[in-house]
Amino acid sequence: MFSPRSNPSPKKEEKVKKENALTAENVITSSGRYKDRADSLELTEQIRQNIDALVNKVNDLLNELGIERADVTSGFRTQSSNAATKNAAKKSNHMNGDAVDIMDDKDQTLAAKITKDLLIKHDLFMESPKHTKGARTNWVHLQTTKTRSGNRIFIP
Repeated sequence: MFSPRSNPSPKKEEKVKKENALTAENVITSSGRYKDRADSLELTEQIRQNIDALVNKVNDLLNELGIERADVTSGFRTQSSNAATKNAAKKSNHMNGDAVDIMDDKDQTLAAKITKDLLIKHDLFMESPKHTKGARTNWVHLQTTKTRSGNRIFIP
């Protein structure tokens, strides 16, 4: 789930340290659910770099929205984990470290806060919330890879 950040006013001389909602480790292990993926031979240096770029962009977006914590429901996927994921694209951006799914609440509050303008500003793309509803959970799918349609909010 995500948690909004409380913003007490800092003193003028104080520097505010922003906590990041996501880490590369969260994306690699899906918030600790799949710790073995951190040791996968499929996790190349290029994929790690992709994950770092993704994490930076998503954290900038979440910081702007005042979100202090995010639960990754699906981050980096190996070929076998992607094949076992229901409705996953055969060439999923998750396998390249270019996509992350963040848990959302039943009302899809986080997805509703993410506008096309914010996606453009942070150079991200989001799967339409109509397609990120599960039987038990909802999620927000964000990716750095441009879609075929070019739409910032896209239908898979």
